Amino acid sequence: MVKHLEQAIRLSDSEKVIHQEARNLLDDVEKIIRDQNGTDLKTYVKAQEQFQLALDFMKKREWEKAIHALRASERIVDTLPPVYGNLGISHAQLGQKSLALAAFDKALELGPRYELAIANKAITRSLKEGEKLNSKIETVEYYKDYSMKNKSYLQQVIQEGFGNSDAKM
Repeated sequence: MVKHLEQAIRLSDSEKVIHQEARNLLDDVEKIIRDQNGTDLKTYVKAQEQFQLALDFMKKREWEKAIHALRASERIVDTLPPVYGNLGISHAQLGQKSLALAAFDKALELGPRYELAIANKAITRSLKEGEKLNSKIETVEYYKDYSMKNKSYLQQVIQEGFGNSDAKM
């Protein structure tokens, strides 16, 4: 979205409504990011690019590469709960229970209501140190699909009868 807004600003006449609306929306997004994450928009976008790279590695089950990309995202912006939640999944997939639980704890410290971390921590807690999670990974856009819509991921899982204990990223 940010790239498209920036492109709309670059390509439009500064006197046109589209230019002004795109500029206002981009300013609003940057204010929200600064307020919530203590960083500017450009830095946040860089962190999100590393996060997306990590998700791509996770989909290919390349856990070490995913961890590397997630750590790169963390070095850029260290306030994003999904970074730590996905670090937890990646460590759990490698059988690194204590590192996984520490990552889930950090995710919950930053986002106490981050239900994916709650669910994945519970699954990981049942493992023995060295035992790999070895579950299918399902992508969930938690903040977009649940949090922003005031829906509960955990409530949905309970209603569906715990039919699947796979990790969610």
